[in-house]
Amino acid sequence: MLGNKASIWLALVGVAILLQSCAKKTPQDEAADRDLVARYKSESLEESKTRARAAQVRCGIPGTRTLDCARQPVGLLTVATDFNIGSCTAFLVGPDLVATNSHCIPDEIKSGGVSCRDRLWVRFYGDAGDADRYECAELLAASALVSDGAGPDYAFLRLSSAPKERSPLRISRAGFSEDVDFRIVKMTPENSADQIASKMGEQTCRPKMRSLFFPGFDSSLREVVTFGDCKVIHGNSGAPMISQSGEALGIVQAYLDPGSLISLKVMQLKEQGLLFADRAQPLNFGTNFACITPPGVQGLAPQSSEESCRPPSQQDLAKIHTHAFSVGVAQHVRRSLEPPLNNWVLLGARDMRREFEWRWVDLPGTTSGRAAIAAPKCYRDAQKVADASGFKLSGLKAEFKLGFDDYLRPTYREQGTHLNSLSVQFDYSAVDVRAGRATPFKVSVDGQVINVKVSKCN
Repeated sequence: MLGNKASIWLALVGVAILLQSCAKKTPQDEAADRDLVARYKSESLEESKTRARAAQVRCGIPGTRTLDCARQPVGLLTVATDFNIGSCTAFLVGPDLVATNSHCIPDEIKSGGVSCRDRLWVRFYGDAGDADRYECAELLAASALVSDGAGPDYAFLRLSSAPKERSPLRISRAGFSEDVDFRIVKMTPENSADQIASKMGEQTCRPKMRSLFFPGFDSSLREVVTFGDCKVIHGNSGAPMISQSGEALGIVQAYLDPGSLISLKVMQLKEQGLLFADRAQPLNFGTNFACITPPGVQGLAPQSSEESCRPPSQQDLAKIHTHAFSVGVAQHVRRSLEPPLNNWVLLGARDMRREFEWRWVDLPGTTSGRAAIAAPKCYRDAQKVADASGFKLSGLKAEFKLGFDDYLRPTYREQGTHLNSLSVQFDYSAVDVRAGRATPFKVSVDGQVINVKVSKCN
C-alpha cells in the first residue's frame, strides 16, 4: 500500500537532474561542468591539434578485468579546440564507423560550420605508432542535447579509413534486462599535464531500474537507461555497453552523484527511516541502442517503437513504484515466508489449520508499510469444514516496511511475523462448502475484513 509515501516519491521525482556527463571545467564554457569529457588546457588550436594527434592508449586500469587490448574495437577519441583538447571513448560499429557521445563533439562541428577533419581522431591500442590513429572524415549524426542531460546522447563518425584487424561491435536491439550484467570497455585518462594518455579497462555493470533519481527507466526498451555497480568518470563518455554475448547494447553517457546533487532529499529519506542503506550510490546513464537508428550500419534490425522508447508520464510514476513494491514483496513472500507458514500449519494439529492449504494475502489499509496474513487457499474435507460453519484461529501475519535501496529503488524490509497476538475470524457458507463449490470466505482481523474465494483442493 502506498500510504503517505506517494508525496515523498513524487517530490523526489520532481527534482531537476543535471547529469555529470563524462568533464573538467574549462574557463570559456561553464557547460563543460556537466559533461564527462576529460579536458586538457592549451594555448591555441595548433597546440591542441599537435597534442591531440600525439595522444597515447595504454592497456589496463587497476581494479578492472584483464583485457586483450590489441584487438579491441574501442579507442580514445581526442578533439582539438581553440582552448583545450577533449578526450572521450569511442568504438567501432562498422568497418570505418565509430560511435561516441554527442557531448564529446564541439558545437561548431555539429552545426556544420567546421569540418571534423584535422580536429577529431580515434587512436586504438597498438605498437604501430601513427598507424593506430585514424582521422575523422565525416560526422554522420549527433543527437540534440537536452538541458538537464537526461535525453539520449550519441554521435556517429566515419573515419578516414577502416582500422585493420579490429572487428566492429554488432549492435543489439534487445535493450537492457533488469539484474542482467553487461560490461563496459572504457578509456580512463592518466593524471598527466604534459601528455594526453588514457588506459583501457573493462568493468561489469548492472542495470538499475525505477530509481527515484531517474524513474523513467522502467522497462528494457527506454531510450535512456540507468546502471550501477561500476565506476564512470571523466573520459569514459562514449564507452560501449556490451552484452554477455558480445553485442553493443548502448553508449555510456553520464553519471549522477547523489552526494552532490540531491543530498538533502537523500538525507530526508534517511531521517524518516526510508533509506535502507548507509548512503545512496552514484548512478550512471547510457543511451539504449534499442531506441536509436545509427546511420550506415548494415543489417540492423528495426528499432523499437517510439511509444515503447518514450519515458512514462509523471502521472504514471507513482504507479510504477507501487507496482515495484508489490512485485518485490510478492517475490519475497514466495521465497522466504513459506517456511513460517508451514510451521504455523503444523502447530495447529488439533484445530482447523490442517483442513486447508494456506497462502499469503495482502492486508489492506496499512500506511506504515505493507502486511500480509495467512488465508485459506483451498479446503480438503468439505464435510468437516462445513460442519465447523466458521471458526477462529490465532492467525499469522507478516509485516514489511517500504523504503528505498542504495540506488533509491523501491524496496522493502521484513519487520517480522506475528502469531500469538493476532485473532482471526473465518466465516463462510456451509452449504456452498458441502456442495464442493468455490466459496467466498470473510476473513476478519484487527477490525478489517478481507474477502477471499476458497475452492476444494485437488
